[in-house]
Amino acid sequence: MSIRQITVKAASSGLLRVPARAGARDASRDTLAAGDGRAAHGSGTTGGDAHVTTVTDSAGADRAGADRALGGGERDLTADVGRAPTLHTKIDSAAVADREPARGAGAGRIP
Repeated sequence: MSIRQITVKAASSGLLRVPARAGARDASRDTLAAGDGRAAHGSGTTGGDAHVTTVTDSAGADRAGADRALGGGERDLTADVGRAPTLHTKIDSAAVADREPARGAGAGRIP
C-alpha cells in the first residue's frame, strides 16, 4: 500500500482531524471588581436569613438542625416514635388495586 493510499484512508476515516479548541472562558466564574455586581446595588444582599448559627462540632450541628426544624412551626414528632399509625380508610385487596389502573388507563384495549 502506498503512502498516498494510507493518507487518503486515514483522512477519510477521520484520523487526521485537527482537535477542536476548548470552549470560550466562562465569564460567570470571574471575580468582580469592588463595587461591581448585584451585591453593590442598593442595600446589597442580606443572605435571606436573620437566624444564623455558628457551630464547631457535629453535636452543635445536630442541635442547630433540630432547632431550625422545630423553629419553623412544625410539630415535634418525637412522642410519636415507635407508634403505629391508625388507618381510617378501607384498604383494597391487591387484585382490586391491580385492576383499577388498568381500567382507568385502558390497558389491553386497541383503539
